[in-house]
Amino acid sequence: MVLALVAAPLAAHGLHQHRGRALVEPERVLVSVDLTDQHGGRPQLAEELVVRDSRGERLTGHVTASSDVESLELEYATPVRPSHLVFQLLPQAAGPERRHLVLTVRSPALVRERLLTLTSGGNTEVVSFDWDGHSPSELHSPPELHSPSELHSPPELHSPPEPVCGPGALDADGGRLQTVRALLRLDGSATRLDVVVPVALVETWLPLPRRERDWLTPAEQDAVRQRLADLVRGRSVLRVDGRTTEPTAVSVTFLDLDDASLDEPTATRRVSAWTGRLRVSQTFETGKAVELEWNLFNAAVLTADVFVLAGDECARHRLSTYSPRLYGPRQK
Repeated sequence: MVLALVAAPLAAHGLHQHRGRALVEPERVLVSVDLTDQHGGRPQLAEELVVRDSRGERLTGHVTASSDVESLELEYATPVRPSHLVFQLLPQAAGPERRHLVLTVRSPALVRERLLTLTSGGNTEVVSFDWDGHSPSELHSPPELHSPSELHSPPELHSPPEPVCGPGALDADGGRLQTVRALLRLDGSATRLDVVVPVALVETWLPLPRRERDWLTPAEQDAVRQRLADLVRGRSVLRVDGRTTEPTAVSVTFLDLDDASLDEPTATRRVSAWTGRLRVSQTFETGKAVELEWNLFNAAVLTADVFVLAGDECARHRLSTYSPRLYGPRQK
């Protein structure tokens, strides 16, 4: 269950701030919205906050209780225990005013609470859950109640842990659907570069034609594979021993949130335009000195996290338009 308590908006210079808390349990999503201030209206608030499962399916809610002045409560059923939930304020529903929703997510399936900031720009935030090792009583404990004064106070901040270095870093929750990440693996026989980009960010470079706004079918994925490979290959240049090197193999894979970034899905399926990701994998010949020049930037993507794995050593590099190159450790 998710219990979200959203406080009245704070309007200043066109910015309307909402604060809330969420308690996540296995079978449903329960949302309670504070409507003490009627600004924005009941229907608009109900439509703006969207919750999706790991497949990108939007959870449909219904009103369970309401007050003409103070509150609105919605209930969403989840068919299975969610491995991930994706929260978003829909940009088209937000209107001309800017809105922020600051949501603190708690659950027995979380090691620590997560603080999400959703904006009327339409950003998406992912929360992952681990339900193993919890008793039924722990998973179905009654929701924690919050006093009105607590709702209007800033939530206690808990920063998520730093992503691990290596393959697991590609799947760390923080910014997974807002950032570009890559893994550069160096070994004695080959060099491999895996670039992972959220589908929503891909469209800041090139459109992905599709019949349905929210989904890419297998045929629609196949139709853009070559263009996507060319986009990433042309903007991630590898030099080996001082020479620009072309990849010996390139592959393009579409991923769900439940897929690890380096997985090879066994079946083609439609992928969500909101929660899907794209991986472009390139294999190169190896050498003693490897340099990567990165130009996968635009007005919406100003940085990229590249993790360099060489033997037992791993290093994280934050590349940007000001610092677009990295040098791998010299190989023997």
